[in-house]
Amino acid sequence: MKTIAILILAFVILPQLHGQEKLVVTSVEFYENYYHLLSDSNVVVIDGRTPAMFATGHILNAIQIDADVKNVEDLLKAAAVKPTVVVICTTNRRTGDIIKCLDTFYRGKIIAIDDGMRGWKANGLPIIVP
Repeated sequence: MKTIAILILAFVILPQLHGQEKLVVTSVEFYENYYHLLSDSNVVVIDGRTPAMFATGHILNAIQIDADVKNVEDLLKAAAVKPTVVVICTTNRRTGDIIKCLDTFYRGKIIAIDDGMRGWKANGLPIIVP
């Protein structure tokens, strides 16, 4: 019970005290309600997969920052300079890692796509293939 209270405090209450807002949506929910944000100049879209995974297709205007590289915090600090950050990965493990890192310094709105590119592709949503 104590662990649950600590998690609620860490992931829900504390970010709100710092002005941070988090929204977790499925790929379909994002496409239906927030897809227009991918072209908004006040939004940065971070794809947390490896360069090879990113090269197989990504969402519109995404930048690739591998969640598992050692300097991920520096890369995120350089990228997360807009009021809203959208985070997508393969599923949600890397997304969670990126959000944990963003929590240490970022105070804007975070939208996480919880079923990631796997869900995005499975639902036949538009991708960009370089």
